[in-house]
Parts: sequence; structure tokens; C-alpha cells
Amino acid sequence: MGLNEKMNRLEALKSRISLGGILIGSGCIVFAIGMLSNTVSEKVGSGGFLILVFLMIGIGVYLINGSTKRYKSLYKELFVEEPLRQNFDNVFYSPNAGFSEDEVKGFNLIPSWNKFKTEDYLKATYRNIDFQMADFVIERTSGKSTVLIFKGRIIVFDFPSKFIMSTYIFTKDELYSNKPRRGIGEKIEMESVEFNRTFNVYSDMPHDSFYLLTPHFMEKLMKMKKLYPGFAINFQGNRVIVALNERSNNAFDNNYIQKDLSYPEEIQKIQGDIDDIKKIIEIVDSLEDE
Repeated sequence: MGLNEKMNRLEALKSRISLGGILIGSGCIVFAIGMLSNTVSEKVGSGGFLILVFLMIGIGVYLINGSTKRYKSLYKELFVEEPLRQNFDNVFYSPNAGFSEDEVKGFNLIPSWNKFKTEDYLKATYRNIDFQMADFVIERTSGKSTVLIFKGRIIVFDFPSKFIMSTYIFTKDELYSNKPRRGIGEKIEMESVEFNRTFNVYSDMPHDSFYLLTPHFMEKLMKMKKLYPGFAINFQGNRVIVALNERSNNAFDNNYIQKDLSYPEEIQKIQGDIDDIKKIIEIVDSLEDE
């Protein structure tokens, strides 16, 4: 299937999704108008009116569910997979996979939850650094109440040549106001007043944390805060785990309701998501220069 054919297929699927929405909306309107009409209300018992309404809504749901799944799959094949291979080495990408709940609990960067969704698993190499990442929506529900705990990306970097005793860094904002408390060690104050106003640092080994957080590296974290307002980092042995709480951004995805689908614009958007990953890697990579 060529580029033009894939683009036309995406537009066709988008039209089916829109038609599904129209059918559901129309079915609800017909039901409301019918129930307000005495004549129709008297005939509801025959079942014909309700069958029509349920048929409209059922077909609408069928069109939306089936077409949305195919749309997302084709979109990621067309706009995500090839750019990833152009920017990274040893790429393995699985749009429907992610880290397990046990793995995320082991990262110890996200407060407790009971609703968990992950997708867009990527394993690759950049600048000779191996990394894994995935997107997440993590929530805590209680009765009818749902609280969004985390929406964004978690990236795990491997540094076989380095070993740093566990150190946690959290931005001071509402995105991490309910940070994990168990097993993160004691709070540490750095020499930089500005840094202490911006971040909370915890560790069981303060000496290692002071060795890690040099003035140069703290400056890089301050710059990172301007790019990503809410994030947390766990330096865990020879791994560095970064959780970016980006509630306004959904990486590697497209809003299929969008009126026009432009190939150059979509490629530019995906490249922006990829460049975000590179920026984080370059900041973490500066550890090797300390």
C-alpha cells in the first residue's frame, strides 16, 4: 500500500468514525423527540421505535470502535514507525504494549493507583545509550470519583559503566505533590537555593547524591524544568528512570476528529515527540561528562 493509498484509507476511516458519531447522536435525538411525543410514546410498547433507536446507536458504536482501532494502527504504521527507525538504532516498537504494573511500581516514581493503561512501547539506542519508554494514563478511582495521577511518558536508560546509589528528584508542583513516600530515603538540601525551591531530592546515601548533583548537572535540570514542568527522576544503580507528567500531550498519537490530515504536519508533530526523547537522553547523557 503506497503513501497516497494509506492517506486515503485514513481519511475513509475518519469518515466512518464521524458517521458513527452522527448515528449515535441522531439515535439519542430520535429517542428524546419520540418520548416527548404522546403518539410515539403510546407505540413504544410495540418495540418498533426502540428497535430503530437501538439499531442507530448500535451501528454507530460498531463503526467508531472498529474504525478507531484500524485508524490508530494505520496511523502509527505510516507516521511513527519509519521516523523512529530514522532517528534511533536497534528500534523495537510495539504500539499496544508497555511496561507492566510491577515494573512501574519498581520505578517508585508514581503514587498508588488502581487503574492503569500503557501503550507505545519503544526500545532503541541513541548515542550508544540503550533505552526503553512507554506512554501511560494512571488513575485512582474511588466509587464514582476518578483522580488522574499520571499521564505521560516513562523512559528508562541503561548505563552499564556507572553505578549510583538510589537518588530521587521530584519537581515541586501539583503534578508530583502526592509523590511516593515509601523507600525514597531522607530529604536532602543542596547548596543552590534556587534548586531547592524547584526540586525535592531524596536519598539513603546523601554523599552519592552530592556527587551526582554537581552545579553543572543541576543547571541542566533547571533547564529541563522549563521544558517539562512536571517530572521525576530515579537514579537506580546503573539505570536512570525519568517520568514526564505531560497531561496536555499524547505522544505518537493523532486526533482523528481533526478536519484535515496533512502528511508534512503529522511528520513534524511526530518528529517533535522524538526530539523530546532526544533532549532527555542528552541531559541524562551529560552524567558521563561529570
